[in-house]
Amino acid sequence: GTPNGRLKDADLGLLLGPLAQLSADFDVRPRRCSPKMAASPGGNSEGPTADLDLQAVEGIPRDTLVALLRRKDKEAKGLSQKLDKLEERYVKVVRFNKLLLEDRASFLRFCKELLPDSDEFFEEAAAQEIPVNIAALMRKLASWRSALEAAHEDRRVFHDFIGLVFPGNEAVAMLFSEGALGAAAFDTLQQQWIALEDRHERSLASINAMAREQLTAKARELEEAARARLEAERRVEEL
Repeated sequence: GTPNGRLKDADLGLLLGPLAQLSADFDVRPRRCSPKMAASPGGNSEGPTADLDLQAVEGIPRDTLVALLRRKDKEAKGLSQKLDKLEERYVKVVRFNKLLLEDRASFLRFCKELLPDSDEFFEEAAAQEIPVNIAALMRKLASWRSALEAAHEDRRVFHDFIGLVFPGNEAVAMLFSEGALGAAAFDTLQQQWIALEDRHERSLASINAMAREQLTAKARELEEAARARLEAERRVEEL
């Protein structure tokens, strides 16, 4: 470069920024300035600092400073890339946390619908800042599932019983074709039961009439048989 390894004023101007860091790296201590350099005319405080930086640079070869600047520039670019990656990861984490909060709210609403008494588990976890006690939720779910299975078994038994009471009844069969019996199921069953009682009473009345007719016929047959016996006995006596 320049004579005696010195820098030009234009080059010095580019190096004034990182001089503090470079001085720390090489342990370069600027020479003490004279009292006249302690303050610049007009009270400008930048004059002494610039003079100190120039004095610190004057003792460092130009090639060394350029190499250091390149190294610092490379480090700055590396840090900038790392910062960009960290910012990208931070944005992803924030987006993921937002999705987690939305999923938690949806899961909470689902649990309220499925297990109406599950609010206390979430409130306790939020108050203590701990995860939700999933074991307690599983126990409540198991209890609810057992009750559901018992209700399903009761429905099956009731369906079989209704099939015995109303065999081949299409109206009754339609009630069990849906997932739930519905509010009108009782009225339908009551109507079918009344109709069944009417048919049963009519059947009994018909059977009673037939029995009376058969009894009357048998009584007449007995009377005729008795008369025939008396007639036979009389003829035997005459002979």
